This record gives sequence, C-alpha cells and structure tokens, in this order.
Amino acid sequence: MPEVISYAKNYNLGFAIPYERNGAAHQYVPDYIVKLKLPNGETLHLIIEVTGEKDQKKVAKVKTATDLWVPSVNNHGRFGRWAMLEIRDIHETQNLIREIIKRAS
Repeated sequence: MPEVISYAKNYNLGFAIPYERNGAAHQYVPDYIVKLKLPNGETLHLIIEVTGEKDQKKVAKVKTATDLWVPSVNNHGRFGRWAMLEIRDIHETQNLIREIIKRAS
C-alpha cells in the first residue's frame, strides 16, 4: 500500500497501553504499529489489533485503546495523530486501512 510509510510488529518495542480489567491493572501490547501518509500530507499512527475469537479481555483492551488512549494522546498533541483499528477478517485489511485514512483526512 503506497499510503504506508512504515510498520512494525509490536514485539519487544516497549509500546504498551495500560488498562484495567476486573479491578486489576494490565498492559495491552497491540499487534502492529503503522505510520500512514494522509492525502493532505499529514501522518497518522495506526494501532492494529488482529482479533481471533472475541473474549472479554480483548474487548477491554480494544475499548481502552479506542475510547481512552487514542483520544488522550491526540488531545496531548506532542506525539502526532493516532487511530485504532481492530481487524477481524485479514482479507479486509487494505479496505479497513483506507477507510481509516478517509475518515482521518
């Protein structure tokens, strides 16, 4: 995809999002981090989580990233723009990423 500037599997990078489940603190380590170029020239950092079976733990992780972490880091402003994408069907990956780009532009 020409929109992708760079990407990395988030393994041993130290990037984790704190979340709480059942009153206990945990660390959510997303699957991938992708840097995208938007049509207006800006960049967007995209957190990608590839989801297999849905469970309550996964729901809590994705909800925290989407509803709390992304808005907070975007409001802060010093770390660029961020978005979150949960992929349930890997065959739809390109379409889903392009939809994120469209909404962010």
